[in-house]
Amino acid sequence: MMKIVVGEGSCGIAAGAEKVRQALLKEDLNGAMLTIAGCIGMCYLEPIVDIYEDGKDVKRLVRVTENDAKKIAEYAKTGDENAIAPLLVSDEDKEFLNKQTRIALRRCGIINPDEIEDFIQADGYTAIKKVLNEMTPEDVIEVIKTSGLAGRGGAGFPTWFKWNAARQSDGEEKYLICNADEGDPGAFMDRAVIESDPHTLIEGMLIGAYAIGAKNAVVYVRAEYPLAIKRLERAIEQATEAGYLGDNILGTDFSCKMTIKAGAGAFVCGEETALIESLEGHRGMPRLKPPFPAQSGYWRKPSNINNVETFANVSWIINNGGEAFASMGTEGSKGTKVFAVTGKVKRSGLVEIPMGKTLRDVIFDIGGGMKGDKAFKAVQMGGPSGGCIPAELIDTVIDYKALGATGAIMGSGGMVVMDEGTCMVGMAKFFLDFTAKESCGKCIHCRIGTKRMLEILTRITNGEGQDGDVELLEELCYGIKDGALCGLGQTAPNPVLTTIKYFRNEYEAHINEKKCPAGECSSLIEYSIDKDKLPTRNESSWLYSVTKNETINYLNKKKNHIELEEIYEIEDNNNEINELINKDSYNRLIGKLNENEKEIISLKILSNLSFKEIAKLLNKPTGTIKWIYYKSINTLKLLLSNLAMFIISFISSCFAMKNRKKLSPKLNVDESNQTKEEIKDEITEDKELLQDNKKSTITNDKSSQMQESVIEEVPNISNNYLSISLIGVSTIFFILTIIFSIIFTKHQLKRRKKLSKK
Repeated sequence: MMKIVVGEGSCGIAAGAEKVRQALLKEDLNGAMLTIAGCIGMCYLEPIVDIYEDGKDVKRLVRVTENDAKKIAEYAKTGDENAIAPLLVSDEDKEFLNKQTRIALRRCGIINPDEIEDFIQADGYTAIKKVLNEMTPEDVIEVIKTSGLAGRGGAGFPTWFKWNAARQSDGEEKYLICNADEGDPGAFMDRAVIESDPHTLIEGMLIGAYAIGAKNAVVYVRAEYPLAIKRLERAIEQATEAGYLGDNILGTDFSCKMTIKAGAGAFVCGEETALIESLEGHRGMPRLKPPFPAQSGYWRKPSNINNVETFANVSWIINNGGEAFASMGTEGSKGTKVFAVTGKVKRSGLVEIPMGKTLRDVIFDIGGGMKGDKAFKAVQMGGPSGGCIPAELIDTVIDYKALGATGAIMGSGGMVVMDEGTCMVGMAKFFLDFTAKESCGKCIHCRIGTKRMLEILTRITNGEGQDGDVELLEELCYGIKDGALCGLGQTAPNPVLTTIKYFRNEYEAHINEKKCPAGECSSLIEYSIDKDKLPTRNESSWLYSVTKNETINYLNKKKNHIELEEIYEIEDNNNEINELINKDSYNRLIGKLNENEKEIISLKILSNLSFKEIAKLLNKPTGTIKWIYYKSINTLKLLLSNLAMFIISFISSCFAMKNRKKLSPKLNVDESNQTKEEIKDEITEDKELLQDNKKSTITNDKSSQMQESVIEEVPNISNNYLSISLIGVSTIFFILTIIFSIIFTKHQLKRRKKLSKK
């Protein structure tokens, strides 16, 4: 029987997986079963659809859209692989999974996380049966000790030691806690496990609870993971109904209940005592240690805390033996480790490898190298508490000791890859900004020290760095490391220290040369225009086209005011406005705008900056920049329309004056001269207005230089304004002139009657 599986982890759903599934539900799948799975880890290829046929190799379809549902349905009915051939994963992308060794992620993307039957069929809950029927708590701890499993939350503390300490602590009431408060930027390992294989977490926690003697288990998960919480809640309900949770599990004397606590997502709650404080309903702030949680933890009872990945390994170790797990990895770091590979790498996603692989193996062999084939620059390991490892250390072995020697840490498994276009000072600022905001504020070293460091880094990236700033940063770093209360505060300076250690030249360039070598710091970027590359156009044809179009728009009674909704529909490459940048009339027309409008128009049109870049440069919201820009375009178009009407009025006036005697024979000479003088005055006023506009210049220092460089190169059309206008008038203007001359003549006749009466 054919089974069609849609990958619906958070990344898959965000990419459109649910839309694909809904589209497939509307198709005739020829009896094929349609189901879901979690995240397989190939995030860069989402949405992913796997097709299973009678136990044969899976056909993996990648980057599937809802429009591809018909192709999948056709394959389900005909078996013709040509229908889905364009969607099949490439051999190159297959290497992303083939080169991994999966233990914690072994069922992720394979089973339906909402169905306990799928988990049981995939060898689920066999480990807890073995533990309850064949092993004592001491036996379990010994197997974990043999495996060499260390905490995967970052510290790398031996799991067996923590379990043993909690077991030997006095007290009948004990707690087992899972830390699923994954707060590192760019990390999503725990989320993927819970969303894709929640029963593996439950089984691992049951074994841990049995080992330490706990009857209550709590999963502390961040509230920002709604899908993970939903699937874990369903898994707990199913496990309870099936007898794997609750009283007398599987008919034994062991009982354990499991609950979920949705945390507020504070980074500091990754520290185990701060997490316990939050669980108790208090503000998440670290406690002084000792006592350690194993002696006095949740509600001052003996407690043990491990993270999701740690528990996800436990059932595999029980079923396969501690020796099998220990055979992988290095002497000091056993087993496998899951990494969330993100950043400037081609293949981003979840990677599980044995300890002992190198950074090169992950980034280039599995990850496929750098996007755009740019040069690899550094990788941030361990999140905000970790450090940057430079390109020259890319062959560093991935284990706790080797990574620590570089100044970085293993951490929970975040791996942010950076290329040659990344500013390392800016990267340090990014992570420090995060830790400064996430500081609980309990100790002054972390609360104040990180803020002072952030101020210095901000000053440096703004081009205001001073001599001695680097040394001051180093002094603050070591002071915070020595004085901070908890591990998070003690490791907060790591991104700064490692970037100073390996990229000190970039700090010096920012301070001494006021330049950003990577070109990322907007305050240190200078904009210029290559005048030789500016396009040239025929002025007469330009004026003719604009005048004609705007006159027709006016006579067709189109709106002179464009509503905001209409403004946003204007394309950035507005032909009429782009024409202006090569004309002397640009300077005249732009004189009607205010200083903000002048600056934004200049940066957008002359410098060809994006709205985002302009917003960053001027320190204003992007939406505000867009509104001002398009409002300015509307103003310029209205000015162009008025210009067109002036041309027509002048021609019609000339025509009326020429025929004036025929239409009004009794008009005396003085009146005629008066009329001519009035017409002449009107024309003179308009010419003066244009001359005044020419005097208007953009005073903003950032944009005046760019505008002047352009204006100097374009011809002056003011002296030839009347001649160009008359020459450029086409047949359509002749017809329009007749109409306006008649209107003008009627006006003159009415005026004559009034003068005659006087």
